[in-house]
Amino acid sequence: MESDRDETTPTRKRFRIGKLGDAERELTEWISQVISKNVAVTGKLLNESEEMEPSEPEEMEPIAVGPSAMTCRKPQPSF
Repeated sequence: MESDRDETTPTRKRFRIGKLGDAERELTEWISQVISKNVAVTGKLLNESEEMEPSEPEEMEPIAVGPSAMTCRKPQPSF
């Protein structure tokens, strides 16, 4: 019966608490590195976007609201 078992099948002996602790620690470390990189990239992108913004915001034209707004739009193609 022991010979029928696949070699990749985990046994209790392979999953000792100590080994799980090490794997958990490695995974936590990897996740924190990924998060740090994402935060750094996001911060860099935010800084770049702040530099690109004009000092005075441009005035926007008012958007039409109500039944007249529907007649002003281009007709949408129906699929």
